[in-house]
Amino acid sequence: MLPAPFRKALDLSVGEHLVVRLEADHLVIEKSAAVERRVHQRFRKADGRSLADELIEERRREAASP
Repeated sequence: MLPAPFRKALDLSVGEHLVVRLEADHLVIEKSAAVERRVHQRFRKADGRSLADELIEERRREAASP
């Protein structure tokens, strides 16, 4: 359970999920939605290309080769 001031600062709703990770010697607590947004932004487009599309195409080529 997080103290009320922390819950208020994070604008947490009942049942909202958090991600807790260890970085060096301290804990980082984030809303899971914030982590998801950051990951999506990171992998959405790189240099104007979709990394997901590239991965799918790579897997298709691998599956097609004997």
